[in-house]
Amino acid sequence: MTDEVYQYQLLLNEMDKISKLHEQEWRKSGKYFNVFSALGVERKEIRHSALLASFLNPNAFHGMSDIFLKEFMKRIGFYDFPTKDAIVYTEEVISNYRRFDIDICSVDGRQKVVIENKIGIADHDNQLNAYFEDLGKQNLKNYKLVYLTLNGDEPTETISDEDKKDLICLSYKDDVIQIIDTISSIGNMLPQPVLEIFRQYCLTLKNLTNQGVDKIMNEEITELLLNGNNLELAEKLYKQIEPIKIQALTDFLSLLETVLKAKGYNVEITDNSPGNAARKYIGLKSAWIALKFPLRDEKNFFITFDPDNDEFWYEIKTNNESDKEATDKVCKAVGTDFKSLYIQFKTANDGFKKFVLMSNEEKKKYVTSYVDDIEMRLRNSGLF
Repeated sequence: MTDEVYQYQLLLNEMDKISKLHEQEWRKSGKYFNVFSALGVERKEIRHSALLASFLNPNAFHGMSDIFLKEFMKRIGFYDFPTKDAIVYTEEVISNYRRFDIDICSVDGRQKVVIENKIGIADHDNQLNAYFEDLGKQNLKNYKLVYLTLNGDEPTETISDEDKKDLICLSYKDDVIQIIDTISSIGNMLPQPVLEIFRQYCLTLKNLTNQGVDKIMNEEITELLLNGNNLELAEKLYKQIEPIKIQALTDFLSLLETVLKAKGYNVEITDNSPGNAARKYIGLKSAWIALKFPLRDEKNFFITFDPDNDEFWYEIKTNNESDKEATDKVCKAVGTDFKSLYIQFKTANDGFKKFVLMSNEEKKKYVTSYVDDIEMRLRNSGLF
């Protein structure tokens, strides 16, 4: 064992001691128990939309009236929006099978705020421009389109200068958490159950945005890293995380291909990144990798992984043309879990760590179960 490896072990052992001491306290106190994590809905975009819409709805049974909606409107600078009797919709269908995630409309129908909610995957298929086009046809006095992401990212598509004035980018990391903190500070004016939901939801958002939940533990680890050459060692260890993630993702996709072929599917792998058609799984960070397997009636089912946004997404195509109606019907029939991410490879979460530590046989069983689930959901849809 080299001296440097020994130093790594000492550092990791010390960090493990700190972590375990605090974890014991967390288990005793229960203060970090999180119902959203327990239900496995932390990354389910539609669940976040439903909860946020409920907070924003002045007529929901949360006892806040329009307090949350007022704070939200202040955040986006829409000060004259009549919040008291606002109507809030989710998953409102518009043209071309598109949906507004959250639609907040004044009671007279003349003012509107649409929220496009992105927990993982970025905007796609000229999505926001289509929303602006639809909003422009509604004879509205005033409207805003809010692009809400975990970290306040800008849209990837090009927005015209005319529409940009009505586009607002917000983040869960800062904006939503700060709105909740502001409202929570009014204390006894809010029902206790709502305050508890706020507390747990903020824990969820902080986990999703890598903000750490225990300040004392973080301070102790920081102090440890500032001693001797520990910071340099930690930096070297951190640089190894990315290669491990890429290898884990490569293993997952390779097994996915193997399992699908073993089931008799003629799987085709395509890397949708420019100039990378023959690359397959190498350099996954900038690739959109799709696995295609055929269904009946000349339809093909695509599983695409986008490493940049840490998302799997699914699509039905007929003769290689996107069949939005079929895709929408399948996703609706099988439920939103069909779109869920089984392992987040972008962050070293529990799912990722469990997969990395599995034996080869366990990994194969895991991926086989993943494929079995997809097949079951397709059969249950009654469409294929």
